[in-house]
Amino acid sequence: MARNPDIVNALTAILLHAEVIRRRSTEQERAEVSESASRITFNARRIWRALEAAPK
Repeated sequence: MARNPDIVNALTAILLHAEVIRRRSTEQERAEVSESASRITFNARRIWRALEAAPK
């Protein structure tokens, strides 16, 4: 699959943003934020796999 640079950049930005939010969360927020960041990562990977599996 020829990857569209805009899609790659968008997915990368989403993943990096989720990680920044996780790292900047307070101790009280950590569990909830970590779970949310994990969901974001999981779904971004689902998008990536779907793009790779899409017919060319």
